[in-house]
Amino acid sequence: MFSISRRRVLCAVVATATVAPVAGAMAQARRITIGANPAGTDYYVIGGGIAKLFNEKLGVPAIVQPYAGSSVYLPLIQNGEITMGLSSSLDSGGAYRGEQGRQPMPKLRAVARLWPLPYGFIVRADSPIKTVADLRGKRVVIEVKANTTMGAVNRAMLSVAGIGDADVRPVSVGGLPQGVQAVVEGTADATGIAVGIPVVREAHSSVGIRYVPLAGPNVTESFLNQQLQGLFPYTVQPAANLPEVPAPVTVSGFDVFLVANADLSAADVGRMLTALHDSFEGLQQDYPTLRRGDRAKLGAPSNTVPYHPAAAAFFKSKCLWAAANDARDTSLVR
Repeated sequence: MFSISRRRVLCAVVATATVAPVAGAMAQARRITIGANPAGTDYYVIGGGIAKLFNEKLGVPAIVQPYAGSSVYLPLIQNGEITMGLSSSLDSGGAYRGEQGRQPMPKLRAVARLWPLPYGFIVRADSPIKTVADLRGKRVVIEVKANTTMGAVNRAMLSVAGIGDADVRPVSVGGLPQGVQAVVEGTADATGIAVGIPVVREAHSSVGIRYVPLAGPNVTESFLNQQLQGLFPYTVQPAANLPEVPAPVTVSGFDVFLVANADLSAADVGRMLTALHDSFEGLQQDYPTLRRGDRAKLGAPSNTVPYHPAAAAFFKSKCLWAAANDARDTSLVR
């Protein structure tokens, strides 16, 4: 067994050999486009922060491009029409495998795990709905056309209380903000949405919003992961920037990744990861959502599509790659 100090020395040697040539090389990308969900979502805000970082550190024009949802821009990444995008492990994995009626997208590759994202049902603050079990018979947003995986997440959360589609009055919306608007306007009783994003804060300021807790014996990682791979319980604590969370509330959670096409050059991936890794703590100061993440877990083995080979090489050079990563990637290669 290597000692910790010797292991660090070995990593430093590997890092010098692997990363230095990449950092000195001219990026092949002439423009970086990062796909994200609509303005007002975490994906859009964080995507904008990463684009700004790439502009400053790589000297390459980079923009965040909003779409109705990841179901729209994941195919664009698969086809090489945009450089990369932010996607949950649930959605990228489903797209990679060709679930929810989609054609498989075998060229999707993970670049970095950014943060765990808590996601739950919201209702108006004056609603009598207290737990997910109370959604029985209510108007609940299930399908989100622009982000098909969210329908699966919504069903998984309902299943905690033994509720299926037939037990509610299903509502379908085009995108996640439309679901929030339906709750605000009173055309839906509940919709699923990420915790703490701007569109929720706006809704809370307008009519008062709160999250509906998951409760009961099925609120376990084993149960939720069985319903949808990559899903787990997540307890959100009250915070100054979360006025809609006055008390601890348990919702669902999943990891958010930066994903790209397998054909993105190793040099570009290396440069992007160098910038992201070196500046991650600064990004966390500027973007509170990223504070749920961890620079030491940028290469976490919770991916549902294989890591880009250059990403694997980068994380190995930083000693952020373990046997669990190799096992996960081997299980995912199609």
